[in-house]
Amino acid sequence: MKQTETGRAAQVAREMDRYGLGILGMCEMRWTSAGKITLSTNHTVLYSGLLKEEGHHQGVGFMLSQEANKCLKE
Repeated sequence: MKQTETGRAAQVAREMDRYGLGILGMCEMRWTSAGKITLSTNHTVLYSGLLKEEGHHQGVGFMLSQEANKCLKE
């Protein structure tokens, strides 16, 4: 993951906290592959996109607050 992507995710996490949101759906993420990351803000990002070879033009994801992440089952 690129540094700018992480910075943008942290900015979204701060806005989630400001609005008091527990879960946020995101479209057009443009991240490749699929996975789960935990940010330094303790928010969790679940994402799914195209394979790296196919490009960075599609993708969706969810950002969960630390509290909402407790309800997530693997």
